[in-house]
Amino acid sequence: SAAERKLLVGPAAPDEPKKPALPIIRFAELADVPTLVALINAAYGSSEGELWEEGDDFKRTAPPEIEGLIASRQLYVACPPDQPAAVAGCVSCTPVESTVAGVDTRVLEFGLLCVSPKHKRAGLATRLIAHSEAVAQESGIDVMQCELLVPRDLALHPHPFKEMMLDKFYVRLGYAADRVLPFEDAYPQVVAHNSLNFECDAVVFQR
Repeated sequence: SAAERKLLVGPAAPDEPKKPALPIIRFAELADVPTLVALINAAYGSSEGELWEEGDDFKRTAPPEIEGLIASRQLYVACPPDQPAAVAGCVSCTPVESTVAGVDTRVLEFGLLCVSPKHKRAGLATRLIAHSEAVAQESGIDVMQCELLVPRDLALHPHPFKEMMLDKFYVRLGYAADRVLPFEDAYPQVVAHNSLNFECDAVVFQR
């Protein structure tokens, strides 16, 4: 009978929740430049504005820098899987000469790590870093590097976001602070055109 068949088959298994589709990560294109400049400047204005005299109007980048990174194929964008032309985040991947344990070494430095407000808290920044690490591996580079601008005196100038990145985010991904550089010495060309509100350092992380 139908009732007996139902007992033999048992209740229908509940549908498994669908996993969210992974973002598409592709090379940035010239058509992305206006969106990328706006995204990066808004992100840095929000996270670093109080460090600079310009405040939220601080401009981290401009079209020529983004166009140069695109020309050298060193800039990647993350896109929603159903919107491959949209930009949800970005990261640059640049081979540079650095030092590891005091030895001159070629490393892959990732930077301009940004995620649009609409796509935050979804693990996209972590996925972009993982992509950078894959780029390094494909290039035969063993060491990753990134830099974080932080107030030199966090007790005097507390910055919750920077402290979270400094003490938790990169550490959780296996990165460790290798050295601390006075920002004005490391980037004199930047402070020549942009004024810091107080002394800051560039903390160099490596993995």
